Amino acid sequence: MLDNSPYNTVLQEYFDGEQSIAARMLNLGYLTRPAKTAGFAGKDHLTDQSMYVHIVNGVFAVTRLLNYLANTSSYQLTEAEYRTVLAIYTIHDLHKNPNVERGDRGEFDVTLNAFREEAEALGLFDFAEVSVEQMRLGMMHLNKKMVGDYSNTLPNTSKLISVVRLNASRQALRNNGTMGKSMWKIEEKEGTYDSPNHFTPIRYSNLCRVASPL
Repeated sequence: MLDNSPYNTVLQEYFDGEQSIAARMLNLGYLTRPAKTAGFAGKDHLTDQSMYVHIVNGVFAVTRLLNYLANTSSYQLTEAEYRTVLAIYTIHDLHKNPNVERGDRGEFDVTLNAFREEAEALGLFDFAEVSVEQMRLGMMHLNKKMVGDYSNTLPNTSKLISVVRLNASRQALRNNGTMGKSMWKIEEKEGTYDSPNHFTPIRYSNLCRVASPL
């Protein structure tokens, strides 16, 4: 996994075994679900990234970021908090599944019941102490429901959601043409920890290559 990481044991549990989160994603067809604009918008003639690849990239990226912070500052998540972050991130793009249960207010009006069903199928409730409200907060969604979801969660939820949102935003920038390229150049110039020299996103051509060594 990642050298000298305080999160290694949990990360290994996420990926190892037939009942792991990663294995359950494969069994649920995440490798064939589109994760980016091309497939999700119905532009099937364009190359897309699978939901499985997208989530795995993000899990390693957020772990590297948290590992860096733990080794260079006083900021470190507890094991329980880290598990919750991974659980929320794993399901943060549920709205991209056209078959999930929704209300009548559009794309992001995904019901809590839909999050519960997907989380149970993925084994997220066994993996982490996490609520369906926290999971829905990890997805960009309707403001009125966001307020309600926050009122039904633990006090540290804002902290964890910030980590999930930051990671999701960085993943989006990497796949956003000019802006993504600018982001890479800035990181390379400044030598930040999570730069292209330290992390290799998964593509269809290198599914087995998850992350380059530090």
